[in-house]
Amino acid sequence: MALFNRIVSLTVGTAGNVGQAVNFYSDKDQNAPHITFNIVKTNSQEPNTAMVDVYNSEKTIDYVLPKASEVTKQILILHAGYEQDVGLQLMYVGTITNLEKHPQKPDSTVKFTANDGYEALTTKRFGKSYEKKASAKQLMKDCSDAMGAPVTGMDPKEIIDQILDGGFTASGPASNTMDTVTKKLKLRWSFQNGNIKIVPYSITNSEIVTAYFISEFTGMIGAPETITDPDYGDGYRIKSLLLPQVEPDDVIQLDKYGSFRVHKVTHSGGTYIADFTSELLVFSK
Repeated sequence: MALFNRIVSLTVGTAGNVGQAVNFYSDKDQNAPHITFNIVKTNSQEPNTAMVDVYNSEKTIDYVLPKASEVTKQILILHAGYEQDVGLQLMYVGTITNLEKHPQKPDSTVKFTANDGYEALTTKRFGKSYEKKASAKQLMKDCSDAMGAPVTGMDPKEIIDQILDGGFTASGPASNTMDTVTKKLKLRWSFQNGNIKIVPYSITNSEIVTAYFISEFTGMIGAPETITDPDYGDGYRIKSLLLPQVEPDDVIQLDKYGSFRVHKVTHSGGTYIADFTSELLVFSK
């Protein structure tokens, strides 16, 4: 499968005031502004990270950024894709935690570091007491509200509630309470693109819909590599042409091998380097 004319779009802004997008193209000459990225996403409760570098950035970066002193804690949004395919697709949303400017010519550079869910995972706290026979679903909703992020993944109506027979007292980091209540409800959770993504613990659930089909005809590079994890058993490492829309806890159909859950995905590449790929670690549970 051949795809041409890469495009990457960078936007920097605040949660309620997203800035102006700047697009970078692979069919421009090497003196035009170009961009590289390395994004690591997992289904753990650690922030997903992004390293984004913009080159030949003198004019471009002034258009994207507010004053340097105001940049950290702003939102970085990255879309990517191929002009001759479906175009731009959302690949990453995160909070900028570091910015470096290197103005030396001819290849002036700006380096961003961002973390998805940074504020919610590091600063948000939750304290509340629940009486006996309280609803675990209500506790999860209250906790997600305290974290200040939308919930995606499962429809709340599909979640089978559990009763907290002895009541419950939450105190401390909101992420700790979210861990406790999702385990009670037999769910997983993680931050993905600024949202709290909640999914069933097991992919054997008949209601789970396979999100993506991956094979050599859809852009898989080489054959899947067998891997083993002490917690999740056997799985595969898959390399593909860039799949910007794939997130941890998505379910993929891997050619003739069956259905698997994505536990980790690494998106890497740029508009003027060889790589423009995604590496997926997938397991059956």
